[in-house]
Amino acid sequence: MDNKALGIIETFGLTPAVECADTALKTADVELTGCHYAKNGLVAIYLAGDVSSVTAAVEGGRAAGARIGQVAGYTVIARIARGLDTVFAQGDKKSERTPKNSSGSVNPPARTDESGPVLIAKGNGGASRDALEKMPVAMLRTLARQMDGLSLTRGEIRLARKKELIETINRFSGIEEK
Repeated sequence: MDNKALGIIETFGLTPAVECADTALKTADVELTGCHYAKNGLVAIYLAGDVSSVTAAVEGGRAAGARIGQVAGYTVIARIARGLDTVFAQGDKKSERTPKNSSGSVNPPARTDESGPVLIAKGNGGASRDALEKMPVAMLRTLARQMDGLSLTRGEIRLARKKELIETINRFSGIEEK
């Protein structure tokens, strides 16, 4: 991103963010370098290009996003500092959010590690015990909270140990214990 400008548009919700990105990319010759899903529904999109293109894209995207939702903030940085581009060029890897399915409940994370997908749904065989054991306790708790109809309450999930979480998730998804 040498001598490129960075444009950021932050919205409340994914739909206005997608509208912002679509309009911004159609407005000027810019590239979408990342998307960050923050807590409480904040979504930030990152645009790169020359200063005038990024300025036009951010203005167009901001206006489009404001028509259908709420824009929390926006900025254009004319020449970003060296090294800062690597932070935004990679997108958002730490706080990937999972989409909601057709029933409105949140799907579990698509991957726990590089070994492959983990699919957990009641009665479908779910994830392997090995895949669950590789997951950190915090991720298991997040996964358990996302599973509709799990036998643990939110308070019990918060205090549960790893073994209990794995056993409960396996029972929920129909996996036989060893």
